[in-house]
Amino acid sequence: GAPRPGAACAATCRRGPTFPIRGIVNAPLQLRAVRIAAKAKTSTRHEIVLKLSSIASLAPGGEDFDFEVVADGAVSKLVNSALEVRPVDTRLTAVDGELKFDAIFEPLRPFSTSVHLVVKRATGGRWPFEVQLDVDEPDPDDSIEIEANLHTTAKVQFKLVNSNAMDYTPFNAFFSTDSAHTLTVSPAHGLLAPVGTEGTNFDVSFRPVKYGMLQRGRLIIQTEDMMWSYEVHGTHPSFTVPVSQSKVDTHMSKKYLRDKARH
Repeated sequence: GAPRPGAACAATCRRGPTFPIRGIVNAPLQLRAVRIAAKAKTSTRHEIVLKLSSIASLAPGGEDFDFEVVADGAVSKLVNSALEVRPVDTRLTAVDGELKFDAIFEPLRPFSTSVHLVVKRATGGRWPFEVQLDVDEPDPDDSIEIEANLHTTAKVQFKLVNSNAMDYTPFNAFFSTDSAHTLTVSPAHGLLAPVGTEGTNFDVSFRPVKYGMLQRGRLIIQTEDMMWSYEVHGTHPSFTVPVSQSKVDTHMSKKYLRDKARH
């Protein structure tokens, strides 16, 4: 009779290897787990406590959970150098149990972003939790005072080394927007020298155009992952108004007295 459909293929074709298909369930993004705020160049520690939703059951004796911190590519370097999350208790023995972590936050420059702390189950399932990171400007590293006469320019020079790098790194140098316009810095950008070198030279200039209040500014030098700031004060030399002294001689001269005696 006629050959059965597919018989020819069954005789001549070989089946390729088969692979099991495994799906991983992602839970919806959870509410913000924690907000961590700090000043740049300080260290803070936060406890993070998480509950996992939609767990019907656990393996007998409980299960261990893994985790990872996922940051957006634009700020991933900043986050990775500033934030460390350590597991404290990542084993659940009950579906309503809690996972605990320690977050150590040591940012080196200001930024604001959110990252995801993703909890992972070995048998499948991921729970992303949002962690908000907010970093304020650090306290000034130092203060600089410049004295200049009216319509003249005075400069202060200093060297800076990037102790956080082993190679030259691009930088920007500028005064904050609320600083006096009589203050300037040079260079405004370039490569910052690394540790072990003499450092990069910076010139801070002050050119007053009128007498008045103390001129202030905040100088910021910033690389991709580090920041330095300085309070700059521009002052005028002390000025003392000259006082003219008049002297009246109330004594009669000897010549006048002799002439008077003759008459």
